Amino acid sequence: MNIYVSEPDLYDSIEFKSYGCFSHVYFPDEAVPYEDIEAILIGLKFVVDDLFLSKFKNLKYIVSSTTATDHIKTSRDIQVVNLDPNEILEVSATAEFSLALLLSLVRKIPFIDINQTQDRLKYRGVQLKGKKIGIIGYGRLGKKMAIYAEALEMKYMYFDKLDPIEKKIELLNSCDIISLHIPLMADTIDFISTPEFKEMHKKPYLINTSRPQLINKEALIRALDEDIISGLAMDFVSYEADNKWDLKLRQYQGKKLLLTPHIAGNTFESIRTTSKVVVSKLAAIYLNNLLN
Repeated sequence: MNIYVSEPDLYDSIEFKSYGCFSHVYFPDEAVPYEDIEAILIGLKFVVDDLFLSKFKNLKYIVSSTTATDHIKTSRDIQVVNLDPNEILEVSATAEFSLALLLSLVRKIPFIDINQTQDRLKYRGVQLKGKKIGIIGYGRLGKKMAIYAEALEMKYMYFDKLDPIEKKIELLNSCDIISLHIPLMADTIDFISTPEFKEMHKKPYLINTSRPQLINKEALIRALDEDIISGLAMDFVSYEADNKWDLKLRQYQGKKLLLTPHIAGNTFESIRTTSKVVVSKLAAIYLNNLLN
């Protein structure tokens, strides 16, 4: 099997020669025989659509070292190999980043102007000890977030996909902080929308290191406008680049909004682990398909 690595920095720790089923691995700085490529290895740098794939005439696999695959938009019958949200991985980067966002938000660290030291009241925050955090999604990352919460002497509750809806409502009603750790799927789009914001009686801080589509954008703008939430931190660039909702959202930057450009999982350790997992999956799937 011939492979093309579109983002070499994500896969530079892989010993491709150790996989006997890979004939040749091509990189962007080489002369690539695109029609002979059977698998491409990607990350989040590109939107992989039919135009992007048009020169790969015999492509059978798209390999992405991510959980969500909303950056893959093709009508072709190509097998996608990615991370399972329930896989046991020794990776904690995203959960750690969620905690970093939370601490930054409640203590207003990114908003501090060192030249305004006399206006201390402007930067008065809240302590986390004794606060209650609601963790939405209790898989690998959600469970790590619970461990961090306990270490900070916080209380926590969680809502997972098989839990009754009443538990979700209780979480929204009673928590000072709400942290999202669910994957983007058809049934999780707009998971937080107008009805959910109406249940947020404690004016919580909202943390989202999953995908922005989990929160309905119109409802989010209203929640910020009406002061329903105390602060918002999200690890993404925009809903849709330069559209009116993104511009409305960004007006809160420097006040109670903290945005980061999809870097929660961007550590050396997590990249090495996740890239190895998906490449090993590709090898296993390819060999299994050959045998069957």
